Amino acid sequence: MDVDERKDKLVILDIRDSPWYDGPGRTIIEVAAGLRQQNFEIKIATFRSEEKSDSDYLTKAKQRGLDCFEIIESKTLDFSIIGQILEYNETTPIDVIHTHDLRSNLFGLIAARKLQVPIVSTAHGWVANSLKRKLLLFIDKLLLAYLFDLVITVSDKTQSRLKKINPFSKHLVTVRNALDTQHYHIEERDNLRQSLGVSKDTVLIGKIGRLSPEKRQDQLLRSIKPLVDEGYKLKLLLIGIGPEEENLRHLTESLGLQDVVEFVGFIKDMQPVYNELDLVIQASSTEGMPNVVLESMLMRVPIIATDVGGTSEIIDSDQVGTLIEADNRQQLIDSIRSFLDSPQQYLDKTGKAEQRIREEFDSNIRLARMAEVYNSIL
Repeated sequence: MDVDERKDKLVILDIRDSPWYDGPGRTIIEVAAGLRQQNFEIKIATFRSEEKSDSDYLTKAKQRGLDCFEIIESKTLDFSIIGQILEYNETTPIDVIHTHDLRSNLFGLIAARKLQVPIVSTAHGWVANSLKRKLLLFIDKLLLAYLFDLVITVSDKTQSRLKKINPFSKHLVTVRNALDTQHYHIEERDNLRQSLGVSKDTVLIGKIGRLSPEKRQDQLLRSIKPLVDEGYKLKLLLIGIGPEEENLRHLTESLGLQDVVEFVGFIKDMQPVYNELDLVIQASSTEGMPNVVLESMLMRVPIIATDVGGTSEIIDSDQVGTLIEADNRQQLIDSIRSFLDSPQQYLDKTGKAEQRIREEFDSNIRLARMAEVYNSIL
Protein backbone atom coordinates (compact mmCIF):
# COMPACT_ATOMS: atom_id res chain seq x y z
CA MET A 1 0.00 0.00 0.00
CA ASP A 2 1.05 3.64 -0.43
CA VAL A 3 2.15 5.40 2.71
CA ASP A 4 1.48 9.11 3.11
CA GLU A 5 4.67 10.78 1.85
CA ARG A 6 4.18 13.68 4.25
CA LYS A 7 4.76 11.45 7.26
CA ASP A 8 8.28 11.35 8.67
CA LYS A 9 7.82 7.91 10.16
CA LEU A 10 5.75 4.80 9.57
CA VAL A 11 3.32 4.23 12.43
CA ILE A 12 2.99 0.66 13.66
CA LEU A 13 0.35 -0.13 16.27
CA ASP A 14 1.72 -3.05 18.29
CA ILE A 15 -1.06 -4.81 20.24
CA ARG A 16 -0.43 -7.43 22.90
CA ASP A 17 -2.84 -9.21 25.22
CA SER A 18 -0.58 -9.42 28.27
CA PRO A 19 0.30 -7.10 31.16
CA TRP A 20 3.65 -8.76 31.85
CA TYR A 21 7.10 -7.42 31.14
CA ASP A 22 8.30 -10.92 30.33
CA GLY A 23 10.45 -12.31 27.50
CA PRO A 24 8.10 -11.35 24.62
CA GLY A 25 7.22 -8.05 26.28
CA ARG A 26 10.87 -7.11 26.71
CA THR A 27 11.60 -8.02 23.09
CA ILE A 28 8.72 -5.87 21.79
CA ILE A 29 9.82 -2.84 23.81
CA GLU A 30 13.48 -3.24 22.81
CA VAL A 31 12.50 -3.36 19.13
CA ALA A 32 10.19 -0.35 19.49
CA ALA A 33 12.89 1.70 21.22
CA GLY A 34 15.58 0.61 18.77
CA LEU A 35 13.62 1.28 15.58
CA ARG A 36 12.74 4.76 16.80
CA GLN A 37 16.17 5.78 15.49
CA GLN A 38 15.02 4.79 12.01
CA ASN A 39 11.83 5.68 10.15
CA PHE A 40 9.47 3.71 12.41
CA GLU A 41 7.22 4.84 15.25
CA ILE A 42 5.88 1.86 17.17
CA LYS A 43 2.93 2.55 19.46
CA ILE A 44 2.59 0.08 22.32
CA ALA A 45 -0.97 -1.08 22.96
CA THR A 46 -2.49 -3.61 25.35
CA PHE A 47 -5.90 -4.54 26.72
CA ARG A 48 -6.98 -3.39 30.18
CA SER A 49 -10.18 -3.71 32.17
CA GLU A 50 -11.54 -0.53 33.75
CA GLU A 51 -10.74 -1.74 37.28
CA LYS A 52 -7.05 -2.39 36.67
CA SER A 53 -4.24 0.15 36.73
CA ASP A 54 -1.12 0.40 34.59
CA SER A 55 0.60 -2.91 33.86
CA ASP A 56 4.31 -3.61 34.31
CA TYR A 57 4.51 -3.86 30.51
CA LEU A 58 3.12 -0.37 29.84
CA THR A 59 5.07 1.13 32.74
CA LYS A 60 8.32 -0.14 31.25
CA ALA A 61 7.31 1.07 27.77
CA LYS A 62 6.61 4.56 29.12
CA GLN A 63 9.96 4.57 30.92
CA ARG A 64 11.57 4.01 27.53
CA GLY A 65 9.73 7.06 26.16
CA LEU A 66 7.33 5.05 23.99
CA ASP A 67 3.78 6.16 23.22
CA CYS A 68 1.21 3.82 24.75
CA PHE A 69 -2.43 3.10 24.00
CA GLU A 70 -4.62 1.40 26.61
CA ILE A 71 -7.52 -0.46 25.02
CA ILE A 72 -10.32 -0.76 27.56
CA GLU A 73 -12.25 -4.03 27.63
CA SER A 74 -15.28 -5.21 29.61
CA LYS A 75 -15.28 -8.91 28.64
CA THR A 76 -13.22 -11.53 26.81
CA LEU A 77 -14.84 -10.95 23.42
CA ASP A 78 -15.39 -7.20 23.62
CA PHE A 79 -15.82 -6.05 20.04
CA SER A 80 -15.74 -2.41 21.14
CA ILE A 81 -11.97 -2.99 21.01
CA ILE A 82 -12.18 -2.73 17.23
CA GLY A 83 -13.99 0.61 17.49
CA GLN A 84 -11.31 1.93 19.85
CA ILE A 85 -8.59 1.01 17.34
CA LEU A 86 -10.49 2.73 14.53
CA GLU A 87 -10.95 5.82 16.71
CA TYR A 88 -7.24 5.83 17.58
CA ASN A 89 -6.48 5.81 13.86
CA GLU A 90 -8.38 9.08 13.42
CA THR A 91 -5.81 10.98 15.50
CA THR A 92 -2.81 8.72 14.85
CA PRO A 93 -3.03 7.26 11.33
CA ILE A 94 -1.81 3.65 11.41
CA ASP A 95 0.34 2.15 8.64
CA VAL A 96 0.65 -1.39 10.06
CA ILE A 97 -1.02 -3.34 12.86
CA HIS A 98 1.25 -5.85 14.60
CA THR A 99 -0.26 -8.43 16.97
CA HIS A 100 1.10 -11.22 19.16
CA ASP A 101 -1.52 -13.56 20.61
CA LEU A 102 -4.97 -15.05 20.18
CA ARG A 103 -7.21 -12.10 21.06
CA SER A 104 -4.96 -9.39 19.65
CA ASN A 105 -4.72 -11.45 16.44
CA LEU A 106 -8.51 -11.62 16.13
CA PHE A 107 -9.29 -8.00 16.91
CA GLY A 108 -6.22 -6.71 15.07
CA LEU A 109 -7.11 -8.64 11.92
CA ILE A 110 -10.66 -7.21 11.81
CA ALA A 111 -9.42 -3.66 12.50
CA ALA A 112 -6.69 -3.94 9.85
CA ARG A 113 -9.16 -5.07 7.22
CA LYS A 114 -11.48 -2.19 8.07
CA LEU A 115 -8.60 0.29 7.88
CA GLN A 116 -7.12 -1.42 4.80
CA VAL A 117 -3.65 -1.60 6.34
CA PRO A 118 -1.31 -4.61 6.53
CA ILE A 119 -1.65 -6.98 9.45
CA VAL A 120 1.47 -8.65 10.91
CA SER A 121 1.70 -11.09 13.80
CA THR A 122 4.57 -12.55 15.77
CA ALA A 123 4.02 -16.19 16.71
CA HIS A 124 5.93 -16.62 19.98
CA GLY A 125 4.62 -20.15 20.51
CA TRP A 126 1.41 -21.74 21.72
CA VAL A 127 0.60 -23.06 25.18
CA ALA A 128 -2.49 -25.26 25.48
CA ASN A 129 -3.19 -26.67 28.95
CA SER A 130 -6.82 -27.63 28.26
CA LEU A 131 -9.00 -28.98 25.45
CA LYS A 132 -10.75 -25.61 25.10
CA ARG A 133 -7.40 -23.85 24.83
CA LYS A 134 -6.21 -26.33 22.20
CA LEU A 135 -9.28 -25.60 20.08
CA LEU A 136 -8.86 -21.84 20.39
CA LEU A 137 -5.18 -22.01 19.49
CA PHE A 138 -5.96 -24.17 16.46
CA ILE A 139 -8.30 -21.41 15.27
CA ASP A 140 -5.52 -18.91 15.93
CA LYS A 141 -3.11 -20.94 13.80
CA LEU A 142 -5.67 -21.09 10.99
CA LEU A 143 -5.97 -17.29 11.04
CA LEU A 144 -2.19 -16.90 10.95
CA ALA A 145 -1.67 -19.51 8.25
CA TYR A 146 -4.29 -18.17 5.85
CA LEU A 147 -5.46 -14.62 6.61
CA PHE A 148 -2.47 -12.58 7.80
CA ASP A 149 -0.28 -10.57 5.44
CA LEU A 150 2.88 -11.62 7.23
CA VAL A 151 3.70 -13.82 10.21
CA ILE A 152 6.98 -13.58 12.09
CA THR A 153 7.95 -16.79 13.87
CA VAL A 154 10.58 -16.72 16.61
CA SER A 155 12.08 -20.04 15.52
CA ASP A 156 12.15 -22.34 12.51
CA LYS A 157 10.32 -24.99 14.53
CA THR A 158 7.52 -22.54 15.30
CA GLN A 159 7.29 -21.77 11.60
CA SER A 160 7.12 -25.47 10.73
CA ARG A 161 3.98 -25.82 12.87
CA LEU A 162 2.19 -23.24 10.71
CA LYS A 163 3.59 -24.82 7.54
CA LYS A 164 1.85 -28.05 8.49
CA ILE A 165 -1.48 -26.20 8.38
CA ASN A 166 -0.75 -24.35 5.15
CA PRO A 167 2.17 -25.96 3.28
CA PHE A 168 1.90 -23.36 0.49
CA SER A 169 2.22 -20.31 2.74
CA LYS A 170 4.72 -17.73 1.50
CA HIS A 171 4.14 -15.13 4.19
CA LEU A 172 6.15 -16.71 7.05
CA VAL A 173 9.54 -15.38 8.13
CA THR A 174 11.72 -16.32 11.09
CA VAL A 175 13.16 -13.53 13.24
CA ARG A 176 14.76 -15.02 16.32
CA ASN A 177 14.66 -13.46 19.75
CA ALA A 178 17.77 -11.56 20.75
CA LEU A 179 19.37 -9.71 23.65
CA ASP A 180 20.92 -6.29 24.05
CA THR A 181 24.23 -7.95 24.87
CA GLN A 182 25.95 -4.71 25.90
CA HIS A 183 23.66 -4.44 28.93
CA TYR A 184 24.69 -7.77 30.44
CA HIS A 185 27.68 -7.82 32.76
CA ILE A 186 29.34 -10.76 34.49
CA GLU A 187 30.63 -10.12 38.00
CA GLU A 188 31.19 -12.06 41.21
CA ARG A 189 28.43 -11.70 43.79
CA ASP A 190 27.19 -13.54 46.86
CA ASN A 191 24.30 -11.33 48.04
CA LEU A 192 21.68 -13.90 47.05
CA ARG A 193 23.49 -16.74 48.81
CA GLN A 194 23.84 -14.69 51.95
CA SER A 195 20.18 -13.64 51.97
CA LEU A 196 19.08 -17.27 51.56
CA GLY A 197 21.67 -18.63 53.99
CA VAL A 198 23.16 -20.89 51.30
CA SER A 199 26.73 -22.08 51.90
CA LYS A 200 29.38 -21.76 49.20
CA ASP A 201 29.64 -25.53 48.82
CA THR A 202 25.91 -25.81 47.98
CA VAL A 203 25.08 -25.84 44.27
CA LEU A 204 22.62 -23.07 43.41
CA ILE A 205 20.23 -24.15 40.63
CA GLY A 206 17.74 -21.82 38.96
CA LYS A 207 14.47 -22.65 37.21
CA ILE A 208 13.24 -19.40 35.70
CA GLY A 209 9.80 -18.87 34.24
CA ARG A 210 6.08 -18.67 34.82
CA LEU A 211 4.78 -21.28 37.28
CA SER A 212 2.48 -23.05 34.82
CA PRO A 213 2.06 -26.66 33.67
CA GLU A 214 4.05 -26.40 30.43
CA LYS A 215 7.15 -25.18 32.28
CA ARG A 216 7.31 -28.53 34.12
CA GLN A 217 8.57 -27.35 37.47
CA ASP A 218 6.87 -30.49 38.81
CA GLN A 219 9.17 -32.64 36.69
CA LEU A 220 12.19 -30.83 38.04
CA LEU A 221 11.07 -31.24 41.66
CA ARG A 222 10.65 -34.95 41.18
CA SER A 223 14.04 -35.11 39.47
CA ILE A 224 16.02 -33.47 42.26
CA LYS A 225 14.40 -35.63 44.96
CA PRO A 226 16.61 -38.71 44.33
CA LEU A 227 19.70 -36.50 44.08
CA VAL A 228 18.98 -34.94 47.45
CA ASP A 229 18.43 -38.43 48.86
CA GLU A 230 21.85 -39.42 47.48
CA GLY A 231 23.44 -36.65 49.55
CA TYR A 232 24.11 -33.94 46.97
CA LYS A 233 24.06 -30.44 48.45
CA LEU A 234 21.89 -28.22 46.27
CA LYS A 235 19.38 -25.41 46.47
CA LEU A 236 16.69 -25.01 43.81
CA LEU A 237 15.27 -21.54 43.18
CA LEU A 238 11.89 -21.44 41.46
CA ILE A 239 11.89 -17.92 40.01
CA GLY A 240 8.54 -16.70 38.77
CA ILE A 241 4.86 -16.57 39.62
CA GLY A 242 1.83 -18.29 38.15
CA PRO A 243 -1.23 -20.47 38.61
CA GLU A 244 0.71 -23.61 39.59
CA GLU A 245 2.39 -22.11 42.66
CA GLU A 246 0.05 -23.69 45.21
CA ASN A 247 0.29 -27.12 43.58
CA LEU A 248 4.07 -26.86 43.40
CA ARG A 249 4.29 -25.88 47.06
CA HIS A 250 2.19 -28.93 47.99
CA LEU A 251 4.40 -31.15 45.82
CA THR A 252 7.52 -29.70 47.46
CA GLU A 253 6.15 -30.58 50.88
CA SER A 254 5.04 -34.07 49.86
CA LEU A 255 8.55 -34.77 48.52
CA GLY A 256 10.13 -33.44 51.70
CA LEU A 257 12.05 -30.73 49.84
CA GLN A 258 11.04 -27.70 51.91
CA ASP A 259 14.65 -27.03 52.91
CA VAL A 260 15.92 -27.47 49.35
CA VAL A 261 13.42 -25.50 47.27
CA GLU A 262 12.92 -21.75 47.51
CA PHE A 263 9.98 -19.96 45.87
CA VAL A 264 11.45 -16.53 45.20
CA GLY A 265 8.67 -15.03 43.09
CA PHE A 266 9.06 -12.67 40.15
CA ILE A 267 12.38 -10.84 39.89
CA LYS A 268 12.53 -7.81 37.58
CA ASP A 269 16.31 -7.57 37.35
CA MET A 270 17.72 -11.03 36.77
CA GLN A 271 21.35 -10.07 36.12
CA PRO A 272 22.46 -10.25 39.79
CA VAL A 273 20.74 -13.66 40.04
CA TYR A 274 22.47 -15.07 36.95
CA ASN A 275 25.76 -13.92 38.43
CA GLU A 276 25.23 -16.24 41.40
CA LEU A 277 23.60 -19.28 39.82
CA ASP A 278 25.73 -22.37 39.27
CA LEU A 279 23.28 -24.00 36.86
CA VAL A 280 20.08 -23.10 34.99
CA ILE A 281 17.57 -25.78 34.04
CA GLN A 282 14.88 -25.32 31.41
CA ALA A 283 12.53 -28.31 31.75
CA SER A 284 9.65 -27.06 29.59
CA SER A 285 7.44 -29.28 27.45
CA THR A 286 6.95 -26.46 24.93
CA GLU A 287 8.75 -23.19 24.10
CA GLY A 288 9.04 -20.63 21.33
CA MET A 289 12.54 -19.15 21.53
CA PRO A 290 13.32 -19.10 25.27
CA ASN A 291 15.01 -15.93 26.49
CA VAL A 292 16.10 -17.77 29.64
CA VAL A 293 18.39 -19.96 27.54
CA LEU A 294 19.77 -16.91 25.71
CA GLU A 295 20.43 -15.06 28.97
CA SER A 296 21.99 -18.03 30.73
CA MET A 297 24.43 -18.59 27.89
CA LEU A 298 25.27 -14.89 27.64
CA MET A 299 25.91 -14.76 31.41
CA ARG A 300 28.12 -17.87 31.25
CA VAL A 301 25.83 -19.99 33.39
CA PRO A 302 25.80 -23.70 32.45
CA ILE A 303 22.46 -24.68 30.95
CA ILE A 304 20.52 -27.94 30.75
CA ALA A 305 17.45 -27.54 28.54
CA THR A 306 14.77 -29.65 26.93
CA ASP A 307 14.83 -29.89 23.14
CA VAL A 308 11.56 -28.08 22.47
CA GLY A 309 10.66 -25.17 20.18
CA GLY A 310 13.64 -23.13 19.09
CA THR A 311 15.92 -24.24 21.94
CA SER A 312 18.02 -26.41 19.62
CA GLU A 313 18.50 -23.36 17.38
CA ILE A 314 20.27 -21.68 20.32
CA ILE A 315 22.04 -24.72 21.77
CA ASP A 316 23.17 -25.93 18.35
CA SER A 317 25.86 -28.26 19.69
CA ASP A 318 27.01 -29.86 22.94
CA GLN A 319 29.87 -27.35 22.93
CA VAL A 320 27.61 -24.59 24.26
CA GLY A 321 25.02 -26.37 26.40
CA THR A 322 23.21 -29.60 27.15
CA LEU A 323 19.99 -30.66 25.42
CA ILE A 324 17.75 -33.42 26.77
CA GLU A 325 14.43 -34.91 25.70
CA ALA A 326 11.28 -33.21 26.97
CA ASP A 327 9.37 -35.07 29.70
CA ASN A 328 12.21 -37.56 30.17
CA ARG A 329 12.76 -37.55 33.92
CA GLN A 330 15.62 -40.03 33.91
CA GLN A 331 17.57 -37.96 31.39
CA LEU A 332 17.02 -34.89 33.52
CA ILE A 333 18.18 -36.68 36.67
CA ASP A 334 21.26 -38.05 34.90
CA SER A 335 22.18 -34.63 33.43
CA ILE A 336 21.90 -32.87 36.79
CA ARG A 337 23.91 -35.63 38.46
CA SER A 338 26.56 -35.33 35.73
CA PHE A 339 26.83 -31.60 36.43
CA LEU A 340 27.05 -32.14 40.18
CA ASP A 341 29.81 -34.73 39.71
CA SER A 342 31.80 -32.83 37.05
CA PRO A 343 30.85 -29.12 37.01
CA GLN A 344 34.03 -28.09 35.21
CA GLN A 345 32.96 -30.10 32.17
CA TYR A 346 29.91 -27.82 31.93
CA LEU A 347 31.75 -24.63 32.82
CA ASP A 348 34.13 -25.28 29.93
CA LYS A 349 31.20 -24.76 27.54
CA THR A 350 30.23 -21.34 28.82
CA GLY A 351 32.86 -19.33 26.95
CA LYS A 352 31.69 -20.58 23.56
CA ALA A 353 28.08 -20.19 24.71
CA GLU A 354 28.59 -16.50 25.49
CA GLN A 355 30.38 -15.97 22.18
CA ARG A 356 27.53 -17.60 20.26
CA ILE A 357 24.91 -15.30 21.81
CA ARG A 358 27.00 -12.17 21.21
CA GLU A 359 27.63 -13.09 17.57
CA GLU A 360 24.30 -14.64 16.55
CA PHE A 361 21.64 -13.32 18.94
CA ASP A 362 22.49 -9.66 19.50
CA SER A 363 19.56 -7.24 19.42
CA ASN A 364 21.11 -5.23 16.57
CA ILE A 365 20.68 -8.28 14.34
CA ARG A 366 17.01 -8.50 15.26
CA LEU A 367 16.49 -4.77 14.75
CA ALA A 368 17.90 -4.96 11.24
CA ARG A 369 15.69 -7.95 10.44
CA MET A 370 12.57 -6.22 11.83
CA ALA A 371 13.27 -3.13 9.74
CA GLU A 372 13.49 -5.36 6.67
CA VAL A 373 10.21 -7.05 7.58
CA TYR A 374 8.29 -3.80 8.06
CA ASN A 375 9.69 -2.32 4.86
CA SER A 376 8.79 -5.46 2.92
CA ILE A 377 5.15 -5.39 4.04
CA LEU A 378 4.80 -1.76 3.00
